[in-house]
Amino acid sequence: MQVLEYTLGMAVLLLIVSVAGYFACLVDEKRYSYRNRIIIKSQILTESYLERLDMKCFKLGKMQLSIGDEIKLRIVESNKTYRGKVLGIKKYKEKLCLLTDDDNIMEFRVIHIKKLKIVSRYGKII
Repeated sequence: MQVLEYTLGMAVLLLIVSVAGYFACLVDEKRYSYRNRIIIKSQILTESYLERLDMKCFKLGKMQLSIGDEIKLRIVESNKTYRGKVLGIKKYKEKLCLLTDDDNIMEFRVIHIKKLKIVSRYGKII
């Protein structure tokens, strides 16, 4: 009986610590977004690439997207699904730039996007 109480107490403690850590990361992201800074860990992404993007906050269909938002999208032709972080959009080429989970930068034409879903927003709880 004591082992069960000890295990339950440890599980509750770990839950509280993980929720507190999540909120600490969320507050940290919020603080960076107020200063117009976003931290994206990538070895491929450079500052010059981000400067070449036209818009970092934009509206795509009915969805408001900004840099750092994590999305999942499906392409019309191949019906493949991609998941990653939004970097921005090249307005005149009509391309959405995405940093995928395997650290590749991909550009998708807006007219070829079949379905778009926001997984999480940078610095916000959905």
